[in-house]
Amino acid sequence: MKCNPAYSKSFIALERVFVIFLLSFALSLNVQAQWQNGTNIYNTNSGNVGIGTSSPAYKLDVLGTWAFRNDGYFYSTAYAYDAVYDQYFHFRATGGKGYLGMNSTNSLVLQSNGGFVGIGIVNPLHPFHFNAASGQRSRFQFSNTTVDLVDYGSNAEGFSNSAGLFVAGKDALFMSSQGYNMRFVTNESGTFVERMRITPNGNVGIGVTNPTSKLEVNGTIKTKEVNVTAAGWADYVFKPDYDLMSLAALESYILENGHLPNVPSEREVLENGVNLLEMNVKLLEKVEELTLHIIQLKKEFEEHKAIQNK
Repeated sequence: MKCNPAYSKSFIALERVFVIFLLSFALSLNVQAQWQNGTNIYNTNSGNVGIGTSSPAYKLDVLGTWAFRNDGYFYSTAYAYDAVYDQYFHFRATGGKGYLGMNSTNSLVLQSNGGFVGIGIVNPLHPFHFNAASGQRSRFQFSNTTVDLVDYGSNAEGFSNSAGLFVAGKDALFMSSQGYNMRFVTNESGTFVERMRITPNGNVGIGVTNPTSKLEVNGTIKTKEVNVTAAGWADYVFKPDYDLMSLAALESYILENGHLPNVPSEREVLENGVNLLEMNVKLLEKVEELTLHIIQLKKEFEEHKAIQNK
């Protein structure tokens, strides 16, 4: 039986194609991709891929700067975030922590249990726990010429309900900028009102924006006790060499000036106020002078009474 020559040629061609297909399939099962070394990407056939390094030590080892563009995304074990609007790092570790650090130091810790964040500490105990290294000062520094307010402890409406600032230790609060006031402001019905300020020279004003004394208060002060340190007292009145003004001279002074000697007038008090310590000394001086006059009058009365009884 003779075969059609055209049919025989077609069969042979089909047979060759089939053999090539089988060889390709077999090679694909046993041969790994070989990447030629260059300046950008390396494959060591060990499962590690290097970009910019010929000896990658990790599944993906990048030596150089890398970036996420706005049309890309970062993919983790269970989450992928589109980066058109925002870019994210997501650490998926149930009950564990995520670390960001440099030089084998966990500088930033993200703890999944409670959402705590720690800087300089591997086991943060609060929603934000900051710990400086030994020999360094723990401080926050805000450096922005366009922002003059740090919003602390605000709720959804922008006002704080129960936020507090707790500082433990020495030198708890200080102003490092030279020539500026430290102002304390509260919120009254949606309006910020300054309640107290400390000036650069250490004067404290309550209800006063330019205090000229160490403590200046525009308002009422209520206290249980005031202890004033005095440099002297009015007991000099009882010394033998004290020049006690006679009652006649005292009467003449009062008629002429309208107030006791060595006591400020009403006009002086209205213009300059009263120094409480000095005024207490002056009032005690007058009480002691009055006591001496009473003693003198009693002696004169006793002498006059003795003469009358003779």
